[in-house]
Amino acid sequence: MGSPRHMPDPRLHILGAIATLLLAGGPSVTRAEPMLDLNQRALAWSGGDYIAPLVCEFPDGVKRGVRKLRVTPGPRHIRPSTARLSFPGMELPPGTTCTNDTGTAQPNVTGSVLYHLKAISRPDIADHEFTEALERDGGFTFDIREGVLEVSGAKVDFKDGHARFSQVVPGSDAFRRLQDIPGLRKLGLTLTAPDGTELLLDLSHGPPARRPR
Repeated sequence: MGSPRHMPDPRLHILGAIATLLLAGGPSVTRAEPMLDLNQRALAWSGGDYIAPLVCEFPDGVKRGVRKLRVTPGPRHIRPSTARLSFPGMELPPGTTCTNDTGTAQPNVTGSVLYHLKAISRPDIADHEFTEALERDGGFTFDIREGVLEVSGAKVDFKDGHARFSQVVPGSDAFRRLQDIPGLRKLGLTLTAPDGTELLLDLSHGPPARRPR
């Protein structure tokens, strides 16, 4: 009677198949999400749906209302990445005037602008720089790449202007104006055009929009 035949261990075949799958980059290998730079982090922070409270004088009396704004990712092909700030406009009867609670004029605005942060940052330190800048400056001042807004019926070119988003500090006038408005957080927005046109808005921030890429 001859010696028993050596039978291969089936576990070796299983381990070999797993190794082959990993080397081939099969489904067991996951690809990490791309890291965001400081500009992209700041754009994502500013993104979302907003409402801005208003006091408007209608023919039948004074009423409170809100203006809606939205910040979404800009076109994918533009570099550096941008965000789009859109004003859908308010449907108001002719002659209606609006202000905020302190009497600052709030004109009807329609159109959109693209903006970005002029900052160079390595993605691996962007989170630290973002947190540091937010704590130090209370927000971000973005450069407007392009965009024309219709302000009270007049077209204003905001290209090369600025969009400043800033956190509202508890105890400030803006905080008191916004304290009864629902929202995740409260921000101030200042839009400045090269010709000197300036828009000041109190914002209440809803859920964030999808991150710019």
